[in-house]
Amino acid sequence: GNRMEDGQYDFSMSNLTHYQEVQMRMTKLIFGVFMFSVLWACASIDVKTTTHMPGETAYDFTLPDQNGNLLKLSDVMKEYRGAVIAFYPKDDTKNWTLQFVEFQQNIDKFESRKIKVIGLSRDSGQSHRDFIAKHGLSNITLLVDEKGKIAKIYDADHWLLPVSRRVYMIIDKEMKIVYRKDMGFALLKNQTETLIGEIDRTLR
Repeated sequence: GNRMEDGQYDFSMSNLTHYQEVQMRMTKLIFGVFMFSVLWACASIDVKTTTHMPGETAYDFTLPDQNGNLLKLSDVMKEYRGAVIAFYPKDDTKNWTLQFVEFQQNIDKFESRKIKVIGLSRDSGQSHRDFIAKHGLSNITLLVDEKGKIAKIYDADHWLLPVSRRVYMIIDKEMKIVYRKDMGFALLKNQTETLIGEIDRTLR
């Protein structure tokens, strides 16, 4: 009887040892995958921070505006001294509304300096038209950046959510980026004063 019990005991112990070994292998595998993910994410962030920074040439995009008319950035620069490009997450939500209402209220300061104000989000043309009509944004051009294609090129897309971050950029007539401010989801403090100050300081 004892030998059978010993045998059973031995058998149970060998099973336990095997289980612990499998568990250890699984833990190592999961930890390895986790560490790889962390390193990959860090590498991605590191690479991304070097795109579309001041001194670099802006990517020349063509996108439909709120009325479905195609706008090409280099064509805009034939008529203007520069442009403010404002990536933003979504139409008609509290913060983004404040941002564009302020642009509209101060549009003369930009237009008198021959500066075009352009907003980009993933919203549809209809959404943009509703946003403009609701808040009287008659002098603002909003572009339809479907699936955030241009936001990705400009490193203005959110790493997790299907929206753009709030990124302000100023480009000169030669399509050079002279200013960039990545605010995440926050508003730029003293938006008009800050942007006009940079325009007067950097644009010829």
